[in-house]
Amino acid sequence: MAGRPEAKWFYFRRAGPVKIRLSRPPARFISSTTTPRTATLGTSRIPQDHASLPSFTPNLPPLMKKIGLLFGKERTFPQALIARINSLNEPGITAEPVSIDRVAQGEPTGYAVILDRISQDVPFYRAFLKNAALNGTAVINNPFWWSADEKFFNNCLATKLGVEVPKTVILPSKDHPTDCSAESFSNLAYPLNWDAIFEYIGWPAYFKPHSGGGWKNVYKVRNPEEFFKAYSETGQLVMLLQSEVTFDDYYRCYCIGGTEVRIMPYEPR
Repeated sequence: MAGRPEAKWFYFRRAGPVKIRLSRPPARFISSTTTPRTATLGTSRIPQDHASLPSFTPNLPPLMKKIGLLFGKERTFPQALIARINSLNEPGITAEPVSIDRVAQGEPTGYAVILDRISQDVPFYRAFLKNAALNGTAVINNPFWWSADEKFFNNCLATKLGVEVPKTVILPSKDHPTDCSAESFSNLAYPLNWDAIFEYIGWPAYFKPHSGGGWKNVYKVRNPEEFFKAYSETGQLVMLLQSEVTFDDYYRCYCIGGTEVRIMPYEPR
């Protein structure tokens, strides 16, 4: 229409394209004596003289990132670590005990990081942590590795890596697993070759579950009589018999991300 300024359309690419219609060229950006030049912004082209247009990105406060601790009966370390993290006053970061009131598949937890100290004993927590990891939470320790992280496999892996470990054998549970009977073990020799096992391991030895921790169901046995007495108390636990290692110093190594390692003295006796 005669006398009506031509409509101008500009595209700004943020989270998605935003279309802005200017009914007339704004005088403070384009003078009557200048010809607009073009400039590239991302994948869009806009007049360079319009580069000073106000930003349409809202000025929002940074999202708070939460570090959660998942723990059981402990009442010292978790609280001390939470207090220490919060005392650093890092902007946008806070630490707290994990709070769980609903776990639905595929939904995030609201935590950027979860430090896990109990899921080895609670299958429900293991499922919760795997879902959290799939939804972007950094979980320490890796809940998927837990399925493979048992003592016998770790020892087997160490032998292949050239790491010295005590001689170890794995033994079937004393009692049949639930819903199993003698017929379920058609491939297992009965009795086992106990003489060969005892000769290989030697005495004294340690008898302990092949998975788990916390010094539960661990026995020091000095002869076959003590071994079979302990074996009779283990029910459906799959057990290891392991040579004793006499040591002067004992250290634990904590590793994060395969690169950060802290070596600490520890007294297990």
